[in-house]
Amino acid sequence: MKLVLDSSVIAKLFVDEVNSNDAIEIINISHEKDIELIASELVIYEVGNIIYKHLKKRKGGKKYIKQLFLLNIEYIQLNQNPISKAMEIAQKNTISYYDAVHVGISKQIKAPLVTEDKELLKKLKNTLNIHEVLEYINKHS
Repeated sequence: MKLVLDSSVIAKLFVDEVNSNDAIEIINISHEKDIELIASELVIYEVGNIIYKHLKKRKGGKKYIKQLFLLNIEYIQLNQNPISKAMEIAQKNTISYYDAVHVGISKQIKAPLVTEDKELLKKLKNTLNIHEVLEYINKHS
């Protein structure tokens, strides 16, 4: 089974907020149940910015960025194909270009997009929030 994670989910691994424990649970279950977690390399920049804003001037940001690469997540490099399709997806669905990149990766590999973005969850099919994905995993593995 494959799941595509967006920045709203991965950021919860580093910033303590609602559903952070469930985001950690997804990572843990992925090890146990042979689940491929996939994200666009754009996540590295988006989550890096979230960490930066959260920490402000406190130290520790470098450590978190290094941890991003230690997670059981395959980062998909962006090339012309997903970048071109993302513009079409953004315009068709009136969502941000950044979000459309994640949606495009999800479509490309035919896997659900896991997001905590309420707008995406309302507008798009094949998206799951953190609670729904935990149920989905239990049903399909």
